[in-house]
Amino acid sequence: MAVLTYILIIQLFNFAFGKQCAIDNTPDYMKYEKQLLEDLQCGYSSHHPPTANTTVKLTFFMRYFNFDSEEEVFSVQNWIHLDWQDDRLKWDPAKYHGLTETDVTYFDIWLPSIALMNEEDFLNLEIYSFYRCLLKSTGAVQCKHWIVHEAWCSVKLTDWPYDVQECSLEFEGISPHTENFTMVLDSFKFQISAIESAGWHVTQFKQIANNTGKSKITLIYVVVREAAGLSAIVISPAFVLTVLTILSLFLDVREKVRLAILSFSIVGHYYFLTELASKLPKECHYPPTLLYYYRGSLVISMVIILLTVFLENLCKFNTPHDYVKLINDFVYECRFSKYIVFPQWDIDNNSKNSNEDWLKFSSLVNSVFTYVIVFTYIGLYSTLVPKDYNV
Repeated sequence: MAVLTYILIIQLFNFAFGKQCAIDNTPDYMKYEKQLLEDLQCGYSSHHPPTANTTVKLTFFMRYFNFDSEEEVFSVQNWIHLDWQDDRLKWDPAKYHGLTETDVTYFDIWLPSIALMNEEDFLNLEIYSFYRCLLKSTGAVQCKHWIVHEAWCSVKLTDWPYDVQECSLEFEGISPHTENFTMVLDSFKFQISAIESAGWHVTQFKQIANNTGKSKITLIYVVVREAAGLSAIVISPAFVLTVLTILSLFLDVREKVRLAILSFSIVGHYYFLTELASKLPKECHYPPTLLYYYRGSLVISMVIILLTVFLENLCKFNTPHDYVKLINDFVYECRFSKYIVFPQWDIDNNSKNSNEDWLKFSSLVNSVFTYVIVFTYIGLYSTLVPKDYNV
């Protein structure tokens, strides 16, 4: 009992006089910093900008991005650094133990209100995850925050699979308290690993000039699709089918192998058109020109099949018309006939039921179609088949 009484008396003395004996180990610079923050908040209004037209410099540091071409949504994670001058937050370092800078929370100072205008979901309010801002004795304020922006990006598939998309982020200052400030893009930085994402990579950054008179910044991300695999699936077969179709024109119309090759070409066109449709993004507002090429090549293959059947039956006619002989004599007696009519089919190497004049005329018609179809393919291939301009 005596021990318990002794302990109780000591505790009473400790509560009564112990605080006077406590040692304060708080550093002097922390005391001055606390006093500085209290002095800066005296008479300061965080609802109004420092001046009538404050200039805010923005630096974007891209960490990663993702582009969903199916949903037409462009997502990018940025560190955004903001710098501006607030003369209301100046102080004399000599009065505060030589303190030249300090950290403040974003609740204690004025911050520019910036919003993404082309937000993917306008109901999704952006939360600016600001960390503590750095405040210097000269009144310079430096803040940074991390945020993921999601914006609409209309997909144009004209040059698919070598398509290049331009996705933009449109930032604009908002003024709930009659704020007036100007945004200026100071610089744009990125990590090397940040310029590549699943199936895409960023090749260029651009800024659109602001002629609206509003506080606005528009950033353009030039995104290129990784098309090495898609090219092997949908473009290389187009070239192979083109060569196969053209080579069939040099075969004799009386040989069944010509129809066999053309039939294989038709089946190949159908198969790769089906494969192409399965690889295309579903939201396709701008159809790829490659589809038009396959369609044109398919039509040409069908025309050649009709031509083959027609010329095969033409060779079986017995007595040619006079105009047929006249055309044959005019063409084949020319010294350049071997260049005009190619190939020239020989009657001795094929069925004896063929008439020589009709065979020569068929060779001539086939040659004319060959030249026309070759030049048609050259035009189609050069205008409709996309090229990899990054090679």
